[in-house]
Amino acid sequence: MVKLYKELSSCRPSVTSDAYILNILPLFNETLAVLSSADEILVVNARTLDSTQVSRIAESGKGLTCTAVDEATRLIFSGGTDNLVSVFDIRSGHRAATLPIGKSVTALACRGNDVAVGTELNQYQADLAIWDVRQQRIRWQNNENNDDITDLGFHPSKPHILLSGGDDGLVSLFDTTVQEEDDSLVQAFNHGPIHKAGFVDQSAVYALSSDQNLAIHPIFEHQRETEPCPVLLGDMRRLVSCEYVIDLLHAGDEFIVATGSHSKSQVDLINMKGGIEPDLQNKTVLQNAHGDEIVRTIFIDTANSYIVFTGAEDGYVKAWHPADVPPHQDLGGVQTSIDKKSKPAKHSRPRKRSSVDARYKPY
Repeated sequence: MVKLYKELSSCRPSVTSDAYILNILPLFNETLAVLSSADEILVVNARTLDSTQVSRIAESGKGLTCTAVDEATRLIFSGGTDNLVSVFDIRSGHRAATLPIGKSVTALACRGNDVAVGTELNQYQADLAIWDVRQQRIRWQNNENNDDITDLGFHPSKPHILLSGGDDGLVSLFDTTVQEEDDSLVQAFNHGPIHKAGFVDQSAVYALSSDQNLAIHPIFEHQRETEPCPVLLGDMRRLVSCEYVIDLLHAGDEFIVATGSHSKSQVDLINMKGGIEPDLQNKTVLQNAHGDEIVRTIFIDTANSYIVFTGAEDGYVKAWHPADVPPHQDLGGVQTSIDKKSKPAKHSRPRKRSSVDARYKPY
């Protein structure tokens, strides 16, 4: 059964009139970190989305392309075209460290006191490194990358395994305990220019290309005599009847594909049964979502009354809840296909644009 969600509240957190929202990440004490195209990291009250209560993290960087949050250490990381990764203490809002990368930063992922950093292609190579934030030094690196790195992620249970995706079409898995570059590569898949990549679960990864083609690849295991074949789902726009894919994320045990259709002003949350098959009969639909603007980011916080947050090119952050439940009713008993707090969506930078004001082209 299709489940309908309606808008609960909204705000336009940036004072820059033409700024749009690039990423939404959960913080603590019911707050959200919001990255805008005006080079801002804004802290928003998730309960109220009150624009009068928005605070701005100072000196967050220039040409910001990506952010990451580690809830355990309460650190925010940001990177951009100023060739730096800035580290902020969420509790104070002040800069805790600055990491000199030397190239424009295009992707970030963090776990504990490690932050993985990917860069653009410059002087015939793109750099991939893991920095120890406490010691502010590189503890592992691989420079054998042939194009911009577009997405990064740590394995859900093996923190030494790092996933990297790039414009060269490769999704690679590295063992970061191995210092020799040639030996640290565990596995690689060739899929096409990568828009999003990450882990479906402990044993599989997903790859979404810039032309919206999705594939699920099994992770190599030594004990298997025969490796299973990848699942090639193809163009998601045709498979699930959408116009672009916003993100792929987890909600408890479910693997969710979030899609947008700006011509319908609609966002769909589709559970991938078994990690490979879209369940179109039981999807969740956000109605009248940001008009005809592109939705850039989504975060599902089902631990907080099943609220879904979206951010778009209209500059608004919106909260959504089940349409059949009054706004002030306790939503704890509502049954949805999304039943646990989702992992925050990773932010990948926008695709290359000819100007700062150019609009995102999802296909």
